[in-house]
Amino acid sequence: MTRVQIAIDDAVLASLVTQQQLCLAQVTALDPASKHRLWQLCLECCQRNAPTQKNKSRAEARLETRIEL
Repeated sequence: MTRVQIAIDDAVLASLVTQQQLCLAQVTALDPASKHRLWQLCLECCQRNAPTQKNKSRAEARLETRIEL
């Protein structure tokens, strides 16, 4: 599999994720700041889509296993 390294504006990334055009589970952060932003973005999307604390906790647990640095 060929990998492509790109940089993308934070607002564009948020828009793609919000519109479900990009899944954050398919993205690998290349540095700690990017990892932190991906984490924040995922939590924001999860909060919008699953506002209960139980669902948020499940989403956080799944994300911890998928976003690696």
